[in-house]
Amino acid sequence: MPTPQPHADTDPPTHAASREAPFRPSLEEIESLARQIGHDLLHEGRRHRTGFFSSRFWSEQMMGWAMRDSAFRTQLLRFVDVFPMLRTSAQVYEYLGEYLGSPGVAAPHWIELGLKAGRFAKGVFAAGVAAQIAALAGHFIAGADAPSALPRLHDLWLDGSAFTVALLGEMCLSDEEAQTYQRRYLDLVTTLPDEVCRWPAQPAAERDHLGPVPRASVSVKPSALVPRADAIDFEGAIRSLHEAMRPLLDAAAQRQVLVHFDMEQHALKDLTIELFQRCCEAIDFPAGLALQAYLRSGLEDARRIVAWTQRTGRQVTVRLVKGAYWDYEVIHAERMGWPVPVWTDKRQTDACFERMTEVLLAAAPRRPGEGGVKLAIGSHNVRSIAHALALANRSGLPDQAIEIQMLYGMADQLKSAVLDRGWRLRQYVPLGELLPGMAYLVRRLLENTSNQSWLRAGFFEEAPEDTLLAPPVPPAPFPQADEGQARRHELSPAIEAAVLQRAGPRFCRCPTAVAVRGGPLGQQRPESARACQRRRRGPRGGPGRGRLGRLARPQAGRTRRHAPPRGRRDAQTARRAVGHGHPRGGQDLARGRCRGLRSHRLLRVLRATRRGPVRT
Repeated sequence: MPTPQPHADTDPPTHAASREAPFRPSLEEIESLARQIGHDLLHEGRRHRTGFFSSRFWSEQMMGWAMRDSAFRTQLLRFVDVFPMLRTSAQVYEYLGEYLGSPGVAAPHWIELGLKAGRFAKGVFAAGVAAQIAALAGHFIAGADAPSALPRLHDLWLDGSAFTVALLGEMCLSDEEAQTYQRRYLDLVTTLPDEVCRWPAQPAAERDHLGPVPRASVSVKPSALVPRADAIDFEGAIRSLHEAMRPLLDAAAQRQVLVHFDMEQHALKDLTIELFQRCCEAIDFPAGLALQAYLRSGLEDARRIVAWTQRTGRQVTVRLVKGAYWDYEVIHAERMGWPVPVWTDKRQTDACFERMTEVLLAAAPRRPGEGGVKLAIGSHNVRSIAHALALANRSGLPDQAIEIQMLYGMADQLKSAVLDRGWRLRQYVPLGELLPGMAYLVRRLLENTSNQSWLRAGFFEEAPEDTLLAPPVPPAPFPQADEGQARRHELSPAIEAAVLQRAGPRFCRCPTAVAVRGGPLGQQRPESARACQRRRRGPRGGPGRGRLGRLARPQAGRTRRHAPPRGRRDAQTARRAVGHGHPRGGQDLARGRCRGLRSHRLLRVLRATRRGPVRT
């Protein structure tokens, strides 16, 4: 059969692409084998059921109710979000009744009975609900710290599964908090190897196709180590992060602990990749990096890592995941009027995941000491896992060349099927208190109950195999990853209305609100409406200083990061300001002498008028 050619619209000719071409098998062979592997995994996974007397059984029942009723799911997630701040049984009962007892919410019968009888037994009912929430969190969070989590980690190891531990929490906000995270990470790196070295051997979990792999693994969020790490100050942030990471990496190199760099929001993506590469070049430690397939730049990121490993001869592990911040990325980009950095259709994400799998597998090292990428598939999607295994098989790689990674507390049926087949499995195990881990817990609950959740379709609803294992087909030709146009999403009208409503009527009449309504979020408004807005803002002519003041005044005190998107009227204002007899003001503007965001905003506008569009 003919060998498929590279995708003309997304695969520019690079030396990384040329390396993957000689042994790329036919698509028909890969598809046939992927369906067979997926069929076996589904069949074996569906045979593993949770027992009636297991605590996990009742948590799964709660998830089932949440899947059936979207109103109950929304109210349940709201209650879980506020639960860590409730101190007394009376507060638990009050908030539970407020969220789950509201009209239109079909709560399970035992909750309805508890709310009705709770007036006479608030303490008992609240304690039962609190225990259920704590048990639900315990299914996703292994413990508060390493000593409390070791029994669960030991159980995972005895079952044949490796693990990587991570500390819960989002970005730190102070130097004290960053130092606390650094001490906790350092404690994990120094404590885990001494414990796991005494555990019995598990050849399937601690060896790949090239030899032994570290038993202990820690996943690090770089943003937790420096409170002011910002890609705007790229070199400064790299220096601060490298200094904070060095004690951890030196200890990991000495004790042979695999350190994974977790990927977070898109704003930190390039910063994280550059930090990873510089740390690997400076320190010889077992290294791993997460890459996200829901980013439009995912394929480019994969090729960037492959080219770097070939240039440096470094051997690293790449955890390929779909991504966990989709809602934030879409809402934030739409609110700011920026291009949306993620695929807005799940099929595009799945297709990008499979293309990134091809690129990374083509760079797999065949001999010890050879530079390249060891691939770890981080997914609960049987189709994605089966495709990677089929591609590796047809490329001449053994099954042990791929590591399958899943989240602790999710897809237990699928994990059992993977272990039964003797494949290498590693679980991502979070550690932390319930309050800092609430964002993680809510993301896991959303992932389990989402309408697009593969786990929901595969193991709860038991959708047909042909549907579950079908190859992802994007709804349109695969677009370029670097498109500069802002993309209007279904969330745009809601975000625009929420921004203006929250700001109040005075804001809605100011030039900033006019720019919001007439900018990327409102480009489809009639020209007559925008003309009326311009007339209300004043005549086209007149002194430039006043127009500059009206442009800059609403932005006073705002940070550079929150600058609104520029528009055509801003460029017209800058041209007139410089051309209406204010050379000194124009020089100050061009030289950046104005204070605050005013300088940044207007300087970008002026440069746009002289040199054309400026990418945001």
